[in-house]
Amino acid sequence: MKLPGNSTAGSLERPVFPPRVAAIHDLSCFGRCALAVVIPIMSRLGIQVCPLPTALLSSHLDGYRHIAIFDLSRQMTEIFQAWQQEGVEFDAIYSGFLADAGQVEIVSRFISLFKRSNTLVMVDPVLGDDGRYYSGFDQRMTEKMRQLLPLADIITPNYTEACFLLGEDYRLTGVDDTIIAGYLRRLAAMGPGRVVITGTPGPPGCLLNAAYDRLNGTYSQVSNPFIECRYPGTGDTYASVLLGCLLRGRDWEEALAAAGQFVLDAVKITWQSGGIRREGVLLETVLARPELWGVSQVVENNRGGDSAGSHDPIILRGRWGMVSSDLLADIKVGIGTIDRDHQEMAVFLARLERMVEIGQAAVNRQVIEETLSRLDWYVEQHFDREEQMMKDYGYPEAARHVAEHQFCRSKVRMFHRALAADSRDLAKTVLNFLRGWMIAHFLRSDKQLGEYVKACEQRYGTGE
Repeated sequence: MKLPGNSTAGSLERPVFPPRVAAIHDLSCFGRCALAVVIPIMSRLGIQVCPLPTALLSSHLDGYRHIAIFDLSRQMTEIFQAWQQEGVEFDAIYSGFLADAGQVEIVSRFISLFKRSNTLVMVDPVLGDDGRYYSGFDQRMTEKMRQLLPLADIITPNYTEACFLLGEDYRLTGVDDTIIAGYLRRLAAMGPGRVVITGTPGPPGCLLNAAYDRLNGTYSQVSNPFIECRYPGTGDTYASVLLGCLLRGRDWEEALAAAGQFVLDAVKITWQSGGIRREGVLLETVLARPELWGVSQVVENNRGGDSAGSHDPIILRGRWGMVSSDLLADIKVGIGTIDRDHQEMAVFLARLERMVEIGQAAVNRQVIEETLSRLDWYVEQHFDREEQMMKDYGYPEAARHVAEHQFCRSKVRMFHRALAADSRDLAKTVLNFLRGWMIAHFLRSDKQLGEYVKACEQRYGTGE
């Protein structure tokens, strides 16, 4: 296979050297998290991973009672001192779980020694989840972790960790886009140029990943359907895909969408397969399915390669990149008028995605105006049609369904305000929101509504 960046001399290909990452994480011998997911994901993306283990654990900390832990602080220093003597260099430094607060100083020293002008530093400030600290962590760990933020280019806290770092109370209600945007700005003010908060509260049935690029002043939000099971290691999985895509030449928006979509696919497959929660997502299954993973597209279409004339696809976009028969079957709810609306929106979104992909939407205001015009129709006509149907059939989940509609309506209004302000990259922002939101809404909420309506009609038809 011809890799990106290779030039040929006759029939021989010169070797291309992959990006190299120093991965400062723990190694859990059982359970898919930390280095157990970082290494296979980034290797599959064509990136050399050089692990600097912070601790050796018999298993990770979520769901296991009997855990053997070996702190590797002394060994960490010995390892990177040997690297320094050998003149080893890295394209990126990626830190995650630290065994204790003292390791913050070790990581800080490592970054100061190995960071060059073009080295990308990403910090995943692992502290806790679901409003609680992980075992062995407390406020002191949060205070020490803040010291790493000025050294990072990107940070990827989950919502709990963002609250800890900012000294905010953890709450799941009354948290809107304005509050999350404020959190993003405040975290960026601590040093990193880009911030992602994963798993922020969203409308019913949705989980949001929110991001901020301080240098460009742009916000992004990707919505995914919430699945009723949380698996350990998904934060490591998300951050690994994000960093891998960036190192492979993807832009910020594409990398955010790719990481969110990959985690969603991994969680869905694990949940549907009945995977054991504490063991993490079925990463091996996902990596073995190219129609979900699409890693070959990352490698073979890396920007700067010699595949001139071919368009660079938005990777990991799942089945939303083209209007296939599988896609149309997935979003079909069995109600004629609803299905026709869904089909029309799917065709329109595929067209918008293609224009974003080739760069047309970024420079053509008419494309954005047409997009918002179509969305205006959608939130007025289609939503009204569904909401009237819910009234007619006495749908018991109407309040939750309408709340999702209201959330989308508010986002469309926000997009109009951004257009009036001539916001950059608006087409990509709209596209990323709709891809995530529609997956959640079409495949979950509208499916449930369709099943309820058909069940009602069957009962009436049989005289029950």
